[in-house]
Amino acid sequence: TGETLMFVKHFGQGAESAAQLVKNAHTGEVLVRKVVMALYRRAPDLLNTPFHPKPPREIEILDRIHSWPEVRGITHYLSQCYSHEYQKAKVSSEAQAGTLYRHVGLWKMCNGGAVIRNDELNAAGTLGIRMTDSIPMAAIGRCIWQVMSSFHFLGHGNPEGIPVQHRDAHPGNIFMHWNTGPVDLDNPSALLPDFILGDFGEA
Repeated sequence: TGETLMFVKHFGQGAESAAQLVKNAHTGEVLVRKVVMALYRRAPDLLNTPFHPKPPREIEILDRIHSWPEVRGITHYLSQCYSHEYQKAKVSSEAQAGTLYRHVGLWKMCNGGAVIRNDELNAAGTLGIRMTDSIPMAAIGRCIWQVMSSFHFLGHGNPEGIPVQHRDAHPGNIFMHWNTGPVDLDNPSALLPDFILGDFGEA
């Protein structure tokens, strides 16, 4: 990616990728480094040729969505990939050295994490009842409004008229991001997080 990054900690593990927290050594910004587990193989006789493989579908979809013009009256809250590339994978076999690659992307970190983590879901795929949790109604209303606004943009924002269907929307793919800058205390909504729709791998 051309940046000097420092490893902070492992951030999560999914069926198709692993996430790490890294810090940009120059700016101090903390990012999510997402490593796709699937390997991309190159033929040995092509190792000295330009390498420009097709990015994963999630990157393609988001790049396309973020290229759409703004639509008056519709605000969207979607995950953002800053940069991505294929990197050589570490392998134990010398015969495979230099021929296997993994896709690595740097993503904006949502500092509040997922609304519901996968490890908080029960075997039936639903949230177990936690009566001790008290979620302000204002936060619930903001989550509903922002997620529905993002869906509205996916359905009506494409200038070509073709909607994008997320196909994997659940609380584990909705991420909270709290404002870390100056807060306007006269604006109560500034005290609430934004709710970011992520994981477009099934779109």
